[in-house]
Amino acid sequence: AALFAEGRQHEAIVVASEDRLKEALAAGGVTAFDWDLRAGTSQRSDNAVDILGFDPKQPFSPLAFLERVHPEDRARFKAQVRGVSPHNRSYAATFRFLRHDGREVWLAETAKAEFDAAGHLVRISGLTNDITERKQAELHQRMLTAELDHRVKNALARVAVVAAQTREGSTSMDEFVKALNGRIQSMAAAHSLLSQGHWSGVGLADLVRGQLSPYATAANAQITGPNTVLTAPTAQAVAMVIHELVTNAAKYGALS
Repeated sequence: AALFAEGRQHEAIVVASEDRLKEALAAGGVTAFDWDLRAGTSQRSDNAVDILGFDPKQPFSPLAFLERVHPEDRARFKAQVRGVSPHNRSYAATFRFLRHDGREVWLAETAKAEFDAAGHLVRISGLTNDITERKQAELHQRMLTAELDHRVKNALARVAVVAAQTREGSTSMDEFVKALNGRIQSMAAAHSLLSQGHWSGVGLADLVRGQLSPYATAANAQITGPNTVLTAPTAQAVAMVIHELVTNAAKYGALS
């Protein structure tokens, strides 16, 4: 009776451990697999249904898995699997995988191979991790970096043009520095407004208000009219025009 109770307790511990392992795999988006080459069979943990999207009632052979690896990644993935040897038993591969529902996911697979005494490959087992969210985040980050690079280059090009035009219209170094600084500050103010709106556009009234702020008071300026939304390139160009008008008005006109 004592041996029977001990056996039941041991069985309960094993079942509980397996349940915890399944929960850990599911939480991490990881599926475990075992490929027996001699039997030609492949087994995966239950959560492979959620990650890989195949019908659990249908056999899912290694060949069927390989056929769903993205064509652009398939040759490289095959080479990594076939590259295992008694002296190099493991591989790590990252590839795209097409689920039965048509959704494309990114998978990261790490595995270890087993060989018999004659050096023949008999088994491959390992883990497959769904890294789709991470890959999408990386792609988004690359897009943001590319967009930032594009905007910085455009800004530098505009500064170069403004500097050249300011030099042509200046009669002294002090006048050049003062005018150039004002124009760069104008560009920076427009940039800040665009940044606040996540570069989706900026209102014309907001743009005018920002350029007038160093000079305008309740007595000398009034802004009226619809707050028409300007695109980023248009806003940057219009900001420069408004800056020149405001600067001239401050020197010679109503704001002087």
